[in-house]
Amino acid sequence: MGILNTQTMQHPIPYEVFLALHPNTSFPPGEDFVLPDPFVRVLESAKPDFVYATQQCREAAPVLVDDKWVQGWSVIEIFATQAERDVSIAAAQAAQDANVRLAAQKERDAAVDVITVTTASGKVFDGNEASQGRMQRAIATMAVTGAKTIPWVLAGNKTAKVGAAELTEALSLAFTAQAAIWVIK
Repeated sequence: MGILNTQTMQHPIPYEVFLALHPNTSFPPGEDFVLPDPFVRVLESAKPDFVYATQQCREAAPVLVDDKWVQGWSVIEIFATQAERDVSIAAAQAAQDANVRLAAQKERDAAVDVITVTTASGKVFDGNEASQGRMQRAIATMAVTGAKTIPWVLAGNKTAKVGAAELTEALSLAFTAQAAIWVIK
């Protein structure tokens, strides 16, 4: 919504300017009201539907419709040929598809970041990708050094002594959970 001077067709008149000229005027929402200047009217504005990839929407002169001033718009075709239009539509669709896929990837990554798994003993492990890497390194190190257990920080920052078998179980559960999330449909 804006303000239009119907005598000069000047629009939009900034509210600040209008209110400076008419300090006792207010604009109640959703109500009809009388403006103090006989040539000043409320200008309603709503862009028409148009295809962003193939058309431009440009502001045109205001028009009087059913005793209300409405911002006029003209929709202009951007391309001279159907072939140019088709290429633009295909490019716009490809960009939209890429954005949808990117959003799905971000959603997937966020879901992977919060994976937790519970082993048969009831311990809850973080199962995100970084944790899976730490589990793999710990399992390999325990195999080389012969260590039976190592201290491990579980989900919720609890510490426990865990063995290679339990880490292998947690890793398998985490990887399975990640695999279920990983494929983007």
